[in-house]
Amino acid sequence: MRFIICTSLLLLLWCLVMAADVEQTYAIVLERSQVVGEKYHLSASGSEQSTTAVYTKGESVGGKTTAFSMKLDGVAKVLAVDARKQPIKLALTISSCVKTDGETIVPLAKTGTIVICTAMEDSTSFTINSARVSDNLQKALDIAINLSKNRPGDDQLFGTQQPRHVGDDWEVNAAKITQSLAGSKFNFTADDVSGKTTLKEALTVNGQPCLRIATQFQIRNFKIFAPVELKQSSVSFSTSGIYPNDAAQGIVEKQSAMTMQVETAPDKNMTSMQLTNKR
Repeated sequence: MRFIICTSLLLLLWCLVMAADVEQTYAIVLERSQVVGEKYHLSASGSEQSTTAVYTKGESVGGKTTAFSMKLDGVAKVLAVDARKQPIKLALTISSCVKTDGETIVPLAKTGTIVICTAMEDSTSFTINSARVSDNLQKALDIAINLSKNRPGDDQLFGTQQPRHVGDDWEVNAAKITQSLAGSKFNFTADDVSGKTTLKEALTVNGQPCLRIATQFQIRNFKIFAPVELKQSSVSFSTSGIYPNDAAQGIVEKQSAMTMQVETAPDKNMTSMQLTNKR
């Protein structure tokens, strides 16, 4: 009898714990405030692959694929922030930055190099001693650092003001995404945007309660500001990050990916191209 009672109590306690987990809600905070003078370690890796296929009258007549990967390690110092306390200018002291192209590893900057990263209207400017960085270093830094100026932040684009349970998802803000990319190389409307953000799990990292939050969205049928007609186009974005529940703490890690696919309409010679870019 005593064994049955103890077992029943344990079962009841387990049910109560599970019910508490189900009922637990969490505030969603994707952006973390920073202050001028703040320093933090920056470690990033990424890759980019571009494939071009050329067709004439529906038959393949050529193509090309280029690919590279990069690794960056350094210390960033905040030089300026916007009204949302988000960095718009950084001084990045590079410990190492290398590009891998096939089996060739190429250093892109010397240890101790200081790169000034500045948010522009639709891109990030990278300079060393007031001079623009090399094309190779620019590509590597573009993968690692993306500063925005006068644009909606992640909380407006992908967040929610409503507390959420683990497993909940909500729509991305299509209007804000359209506004965020206004003036870029893409031309599209909010109706072309679809996607959602999901609270994947609650977890503990180094003793710190955190949330894993992921976003996926797609833009279809965009136009590009170039003298070429597109037959079809799409670009897909995905991000996943680990965010401490304490909004005063910095993001633990963040991963992102993008795939863009474009097919041009046949020209007067019945020649068209298919382009795919992944990073």
